[in-house]
Amino acid sequence: MNKEPSENDYLLNIITNHGSLAPKFDKEITDYRVEVENEVTNIEIKAVKDDKASIVTGEGVYALQIGDNEVTITVQAENGNVRTYNINVVRKQNRKCKLNKGR
Repeated sequence: MNKEPSENDYLLNIITNHGSLAPKFDKEITDYRVEVENEVTNIEIKAVKDDKASIVTGEGVYALQIGDNEVTITVQAENGNVRTYNINVVRKQNRKCKLNKGR
């Protein structure tokens, strides 16, 4: 008896080393936002599989530009189904104001 390939293309969690996901992680939600301070120049993103047979791509350390930084995590189920999770990492502007007055 052959086992049917799993259709599970979900993640159990997405973990970042800076900031936190908004909204809170839910495997049914595929679009997230993470805000980080200006001092944060890179972010590590890890994905926890819901099914050990699935294949995850897109994990890693990402260099951050000021403003929006799009990260895509893809989960491929054993049967070939694919689910994409999108994370918009927003690096804030530098809060220090530089005053340039002619003196």
